[in-house]
Amino acid sequence: MERVSLLVTFFLIALWRGFKRYVEIGVPYTKASPGGPCRSLPPSGAALSVDSCNRKRCFRHPEVLMSVGFRIFTQRPLPAPELVRAYGAFATAPVADAMHRMCAMTPDVRLLSDPVGTMSGVALTVKARPGDSLMIHKALNMAEEGDVLIVSGGESGRSLMGELMFRYAASKKLAGIVVDGPIRDADCLRGFPLPVYASGFTPGGPYREGPGEINVPVVCCGQSVEPGDIILGDRDGVIVIPSGDAASLYDAARQSHERDLAKTENARRGLFDRGWVDGALERKGCEIVEGLWR
Repeated sequence: MERVSLLVTFFLIALWRGFKRYVEIGVPYTKASPGGPCRSLPPSGAALSVDSCNRKRCFRHPEVLMSVGFRIFTQRPLPAPELVRAYGAFATAPVADAMHRMCAMTPDVRLLSDPVGTMSGVALTVKARPGDSLMIHKALNMAEEGDVLIVSGGESGRSLMGELMFRYAASKKLAGIVVDGPIRDADCLRGFPLPVYASGFTPGGPYREGPGEINVPVVCCGQSVEPGDIILGDRDGVIVIPSGDAASLYDAARQSHERDLAKTENARRGLFDRGWVDGALERKGCEIVEGLWR
């Protein structure tokens, strides 16, 4: 009987050590790792980081968590500066036409400041937690001249940015700001030269807790935006030019811009050819009834 009790005691001790190992470190206890420090910790003296602990959650080291959803990429592909400047000579509409009209953000976002000309810059993307601005502040610290801050994660009752952030962005010579949600401090945007696009205003401010991500693909006002994409904006709205297509698309965009200028001049002079309308209706089989509806 004593022998059975002893075996049960040893079994319970082993079970407890295994359970403790699982709770503290996230893996079952094994002879190869008998309760010591986390096996994926860096060598002595090395800095502890997400990369140094490969578990989703390590309770012995709570500062080491899976980083997806709360991470910052410091690099992104950058288009040639002269290409970005060249696109700035165009309005958004003809460039959108050259892209088969599939690149425009929804009118949920609109221009709320008073810039002159076309906004043209490089996307610095922020995937924010709804109603939280912590990662937006970090992105402002990272932003460089000519960047367009693209922020997803807005919610209708909480602003994500305000005057202090707008003025700081202008001091760093950003090309613009696009927020998929509301902002605040409307009065400061009267006559403000930095392009600021958002869905509207609300005085309710954001939290600054995180999580969020910087320089990852985001969806902003119906359009997918990747870090490094070229962003164009004017009073019509905002369009996205994928960085990988920007160089090859430029000639088509320029030609579309030139055609648009010619058509506008002809329309002003009353010389705009409207014959295409009847031709299109005939090809589509529209019936023309010479008479009243009843």
